[in-house]
Amino acid sequence: MRLAIERVPPFAQQLITNLSLRFESLLRDLESVSLLTAVQRVAAYLLRQPWVANQAKLPFYKRTIASKLGLQPETFSCSLQQLAADGLISVRGARVVFHDVARLQALLA
Repeated sequence: MRLAIERVPPFAQQLITNLSLRFESLLRDLESVSLLTAVQRVAAYLLRQPWVANQAKLPFYKRTIASKLGLQPETFSCSLQQLAADGLISVRGARVVFHDVARLQALLA
């Protein structure tokens, strides 16, 4: 790898870019676990997912997402239910429908 970094500058630049993005993601996750409530963590996670026409598909099993957010699976499910009860989202399997993105974003302000 050292030779590739030395001999192929675009490779080195891409490697640094990817490492920087990953580091920023880890810092965001650490900040989230430290400073946000469970519902806020879930809201932030949902807003970071790619979505089209007010819908997103969860990219992993809910248990995996809960772990990434520093939550127990039950807490993750309760947070989704709370957001749904508040009329912000609805969830069916891995599909999330956003009903009020502005209020969801306001949870993080």
